[in-house]
Amino acid sequence: MAITNMNIVNLSREVMWGFFRNAAFLKGLSTRFEQGVGDKLGLTIKVPLVTAGTVHVWDQSVGYEKDDPNITGIDVSIANLIYVCDKIDDIAALSMGGYEQFRDKYRANGAAVAARLFTDLTTLWGTAGNNNGTPVVVDAATFDSDTVADLSQAARKVDPIGLANGAWTLILDDALYASLLKDPAIKDASAFASNSAIRDAEVIKLFGLNIVSAVVAGGGGWLVNAGATALGSQVIVPSLPDVANMVETRRIIADPDSGLNFRLKEWYNPNMNSGRQAIELFYGAKVAQPTGIIQITVGGGA
Repeated sequence: MAITNMNIVNLSREVMWGFFRNAAFLKGLSTRFEQGVGDKLGLTIKVPLVTAGTVHVWDQSVGYEKDDPNITGIDVSIANLIYVCDKIDDIAALSMGGYEQFRDKYRANGAAVAARLFTDLTTLWGTAGNNNGTPVVVDAATFDSDTVADLSQAARKVDPIGLANGAWTLILDDALYASLLKDPAIKDASAFASNSAIRDAEVIKLFGLNIVSAVVAGGGGWLVNAGATALGSQVIVPSLPDVANMVETRRIIADPDSGLNFRLKEWYNPNMNSGRQAIELFYGAKVAQPTGIIQITVGGGA
């Protein structure tokens, strides 16, 4: 069943809802979501990424020494395409019922794209040379807010200013996150002036760290600085090829708040009364500062 102009706005809202509800890890990245469209994979965009200058000691014979801190950004190649593709025939579309079922389907598709993006990022971070090289081992049996305090100090040693600016994000696998939620200090609403932990299973910030839960392959998690990884995205729309017996449309699904765009691609075969719908995200990522990426592994009583 093809998407019409009447419901494309609602579809966009549901896809973005599903994506961003599962993409809190974006807090730990420097991002640029480029507007407009490109015509081929591999195009380059510049992701803003600022680094500090070097402090010098005055020397009369030298004068003022000049640094070139990176205030223009880092080049990232939009070389990756991840997507969810559904087959929907006319009869199946009619049997799905009302808008709520379509809503849940597109929310799930948005969430699936976010999960795949995170998986790709952890693969990038785990590559030799793309992290600080020394994982922090935690004990799953005793993981609590005190452990997070220790991790906060590890972040402070790498980038003390970033900790104060909210630039560090602690991404925990579901098991460690659940242990954190059970910590009496976290469940105590009076300590946070909020009952979000016990009511909504959310711990937003702790000891200067943004706290995020995610599905982490192998367990554990990541402690990442926003200046360590650059993520860029731009929709790629090459010229339309001739497709025999097919009706094809391509649309942009835009999020007005973040600027992130997906591409919705549809094929419909009138001879088969069925078609495909693909929700696509084009992106590129690059590690800029490996010292700001710290892997967390589980040991001890795990």
